[in-house]
Amino acid sequence: MSVSFSCCGITCGSDKKKLEARVGQKDIGAVYDRIAPIYDVWGKLTETRARNRAIALADIKDGQSILEVAVGTGIAFCEILRRNPGGRNIGIDLSQCWQRPNSAPEDFPLQAIPWRSGLLSI
Repeated sequence: MSVSFSCCGITCGSDKKKLEARVGQKDIGAVYDRIAPIYDVWGKLTETRARNRAIALADIKDGQSILEVAVGTGIAFCEILRRNPGGRNIGIDLSQCWQRPNSAPEDFPLQAIPWRSGLLSI
């Protein structure tokens, strides 16, 4: 069984038509590194409601172990840290911008650890 989705004249997921990636997988981290300095403005304008809803649905309690995948500039991850200061919070991302996210206050204890082609921050 094949599932497809069409929007704006583009069909995704169909066996008949496959979209080619505009950026290769090995280059995607560098693309995000380039847009990181301005991404928080865009993210706050367009993604705030969805991000806040996702965090509310996660029902994060202090003392939990949390893994966020695709941390990016850390807008959501900083909120996770605020809600879970006594827990274990791990964020991973392909880009180097996560070494010190734009949204992270200076007093947040962040540590970036090289991990293959991306970073693992704990």
